[in-house]
Amino acid sequence: MPLEVEDITDFELCCFSHKWLLDTDHPRQYAGRIMNADRLEALLALEEEVKAELENRAKAERAQGLHNKWPITDGVVDEPLYLATTPKMLWILKEPWDEGGWSLTKDAIPRMLKEGSIGDKGIFARMAWVTYSVLNGFQTWQQMPWVSNEPKVGESLRRIAYINISKLPGPKVTQMAKLRACYERNKAMLLRQDSATRIGPVESVLS
Repeated sequence: MPLEVEDITDFELCCFSHKWLLDTDHPRQYAGRIMNADRLEALLALEEEVKAELENRAKAERAQGLHNKWPITDGVVDEPLYLATTPKMLWILKEPWDEGGWSLTKDAIPRMLKEGSIGDKGIFARMAWVTYSVLNGFQTWQQMPWVSNEPKVGESLRRIAYINISKLPGPKVTQMAKLRACYERNKAMLLRQDSATRIGPVESVLS
């Protein structure tokens, strides 16, 4: 759902405007806005850097005949909303599947939200419920509505970061030895993505 002007908070306006600041701000707020604008700029730059790195790697490997896949990129769904959200949530999953050449966070999740096709089963529905609960006072399972009945539950996914250990499409059933190899291969990239979202070390998840 696109943001309307009246729905944008002054913090989000700062994010959209990068370094545009109000002269009337308290000095501490002023400094905070510079930091948040810089964070947005750095986050957007990191996402473009990761995307380019994955595409260049895939091109080289395809040219060598190693595989015929294109990456499925990930990251932050909506950068200004993510930076405006407390607490910030980074979902770390195993690997995507289906054909490559698209983005989970820029294509798949926004499309499903627009179509209302997340449903009440599957990984995205579970992610939506947990995210909505955390961002709304840790509501219990019994308190939360079905995703299909309450758009706000699904819309909570706009406020997350989501990365996969493997960046190439794989089978529906993950082989753990292969996942470990993907982690070792993508470790530096994963840690950069993790650092950009200011969540705890990715390495601890698989150690």
